[in-house]
Amino acid sequence: MAVVQVQKKSAGALNGVTVTFDSTPTVGNLMIAVHFTRATASTQPSGWTEAVLVNNATESDQLAIYYRVVQSGDGTAYHFGDDNDNHAVGIFEYSGMATSTPLDVTASTGRTTGATSLSSGTTGSTAQNDELSITGIGLRIPLIANLAVSPSWSNSFTQETDSNSAQATNLAQLFTGSHIETATGTKESTCSWTGALTVMGVIATFKAAAVGGTAVKDLIMPGMIPFAR
Repeated sequence: MAVVQVQKKSAGALNGVTVTFDSTPTVGNLMIAVHFTRATASTQPSGWTEAVLVNNATESDQLAIYYRVVQSGDGTAYHFGDDNDNHAVGIFEYSGMATSTPLDVTASTGRTTGATSLSSGTTGSTAQNDELSITGIGLRIPLIANLAVSPSWSNSFTQETDSNSAQATNLAQLFTGSHIETATGTKESTCSWTGALTVMGVIATFKAAAVGGTAVKDLIMPGMIPFAR
């Protein structure tokens, strides 16, 4: 499995946010999006599936991960959210992913106040060695001067996107991270940043495709050197 392209977009005081890939996604690849909104509902484009969603009932925010296997005719632009509020999204295209039931396990961490770090939540055990973990942290920003900076992730996760709705007040900020998994087990990453804020977290894992009907791990025989990933 490999990342093909990554994009981010944010919007302030608009009816959702539209994010556009640089190039048309390849049929059979997997698109994954993380959306944070300070509106009452996060919504996805037609044909996308919700992997995990966490709701902040106190301030009516939502943070979610969505996915879709690319179909013939799919375009480059995708719209998330409908309510007139602040939004931030990170979107990914990956090759080498399962095309049937790619989603494996998910977890989330609910509204946490005064935080400078947050766990994504810990998933159940993954079904196979070769999987992709995608994480998101949604941050409520009272003033643009209070934007969180210097995000970092535990457990070897890579920082992918940092976007915010660029308003003077009441911003939505989103960090996303990823990790290519090579062994089964529970998955979690804690994101840390500078600035105490109210936040939520999500994580989802997605299965890599089998090779010729055989899991990649089973192609490595005794005495062979595993290929680099």
